[in-house]
Amino acid sequence: MIKQHCNTAASRPGPAGLLALFWIVPAMLNATPPFGFSSQTFRAQLSGNVHVSQWEGPLFTLLIQSTTSPEWGVDVVPGTTEFAATDASGRPSQSGWHDHPSLLTIGIVIQGTVWAQEKPFNCLVPRPAGSVFFERRGEIHNIYNLDTRVPAMVRVLHFIDRGEASTRRDQPDPLTGDPSVASPPPPVCAPGASAAARGQWNSGSAPLGLRDLPFSFLHPEGPKH
Repeated sequence: MIKQHCNTAASRPGPAGLLALFWIVPAMLNATPPFGFSSQTFRAQLSGNVHVSQWEGPLFTLLIQSTTSPEWGVDVVPGTTEFAATDASGRPSQSGWHDHPSLLTIGIVIQGTVWAQEKPFNCLVPRPAGSVFFERRGEIHNIYNLDTRVPAMVRVLHFIDRGEASTRRDQPDPLTGDPSVASPPPPVCAPGASAAARGQWNSGSAPLGLRDLPFSFLHPEGPKH
C-alpha cells in the first residue's frame, strides 16, 4: 500500500554491511513535501576498487575507488520508489522537489510512467516503463505520476560517498522559491523539443567526449607498441 507524505534517507551500513530502512516523516522546513510517494532503500559498502573496461563494441569504462574504512569509500544504495495514481480530486502524486548528494543515481522505470520536471523546469519529460535515466549530484528535480489509474514504480541505484548519511536532500521550489508548496506541474514536453528542454542533459553541460579524457584514463595499461 502506498503511503502519503513519505520521505526516505538511506542509513549508514552496520556490522552486516546491509540495512533496510523505511521512514515516514512529516514535511520539513525548506522542503516541498512529497505526496502519494513512498521509498524503500538498502545500503551496502563497496569494500574495494572496481574497474571494468570494454572497448570493443559499445565503449564502457567503470572505475570506482573504495575501501572498507568507515570514513572513506563508496556505498551502493539500491531502492524502490512508488508513485500512487492521481487521487479523487485529480491531484497527482509527486516526489517533492529534491536533489541527491550521490555521485551518480541510475533509475529504471518498471511500471507505469513517471513525468520528470528538471532544469530548465519548463516542461515534463515522460519516462514510460523500460526507461533508464541518470541523475547527478545537485540536480534539483520533481517527479510526478499523472496517470489516473496506474501506480508507477521505479528502481533506483545510488553510488554515494560513505560520509553522506542520506541519498536525498529536500529543496524549495526552484521556480517560486516557496519552501513548503510546489507549483503546479507544467505541460508535457513536445515530442520534438530539444534535448535541453526535455532535460536529457539536465546538468547544463555537454556530454564528455573521448578526446576530453586523458590517455592514462582510456588506457590504464599504458600505450601499446
